[in-house]
Amino acid sequence: MCARVYERFVSIDHTKWYIDNRPIYESLLNTVSSLINALLIRERIGFYQIKYRVKKFKSFEDKLVNKKYSHPQDMTDFAGLRVICYLKRDIQVVTSLLEDNFDIIRKEDKLAELGIDRVGYNAIHLDATLKKDRISLPEYDRFAGLNFEIQIVTVLQHAYAEIEHDLVYKSGDVLPESILRQIRLMSGELETADQIFENIIKEVDEHKNKSSQQIENHRLVIPIDSASLRRYLIKKFGDIPNFKAQYGSVKDRHVIDQLHAMGITTLADFESIIPPNFKEKYLEIPSSKYGTYATGLVIWLLIIHDYKKYFHDVYKESYGIFDTHDFHVFKKFGLDTSKFPANLFECD
Repeated sequence: MCARVYERFVSIDHTKWYIDNRPIYESLLNTVSSLINALLIRERIGFYQIKYRVKKFKSFEDKLVNKKYSHPQDMTDFAGLRVICYLKRDIQVVTSLLEDNFDIIRKEDKLAELGIDRVGYNAIHLDATLKKDRISLPEYDRFAGLNFEIQIVTVLQHAYAEIEHDLVYKSGDVLPESILRQIRLMSGELETADQIFENIIKEVDEHKNKSSQQIENHRLVIPIDSASLRRYLIKKFGDIPNFKAQYGSVKDRHVIDQLHAMGITTLADFESIIPPNFKEKYLEIPSSKYGTYATGLVIWLLIIHDYKKYFHDVYKESYGIFDTHDFHVFKKFGLDTSKFPANLFECD
């Protein structure tokens, strides 16, 4: 690109913008990193590290030219964090947790983009902002309108990303096919290693569960909280198409409160109210365009278990009303919705 065209995109104003705004983005990343760290500890999710960085000026100006942003603030990955997990199975848990606690502008599943016949860097990327209720607090209001990217990866994916970035991206050269092939082969080896670690941990869990029925029963006596419930739902229902382990617009505390109000305080209590073949019967219902949220699953099971007690002792108007998909679920499991309180279903 000639200097004249280059200067049209990278002007002295953009340089000034970078100098003026880099400090507040660094402060934003420090704040978001602390928030994510606290969330992971609360949910008892083991993780290796949280890294963050603001783009260096050279990368910043190169991207301005290549992507032709109308304003530097439109660059969603100017400020970026990487949450590095140990295992692949934790990526879904972490992603759902972050979707609950930040406003997500865009979500990219790098593994899905690769397809079934290719290997390479596979991770979840989220373009995000702080939620409005947090921005309304004085200590966060200076971050209003600022975007950041969160990458959720395993340790091995992180290693691959770092190596690929240094070998390919930073070189600035078009590398020979023989070198690119070696990089792809390396990514395949790392993906295989990730899966091997996953299988080993799964076998360890199965060994522990089989060693004693008493141990298995004790495991399910774990008290219900947002962390234990989320993990249980992922294990039990994670293979439902478009399953979402986040609690959505309902705060996780409200979900736990509803369970406790129904006398369900442990995972064993919760498992005991799940109807036989629930998942198989549920999959016969037309899927919801919104996906299947953890919140919906919990509330359906409470209502199917004892709708009279639920609507008498638990339900509050602030929880909202039900849609057509909810109606189909209740019908599938033999509930007479005419006996529900009036005006609970939205009009089509």
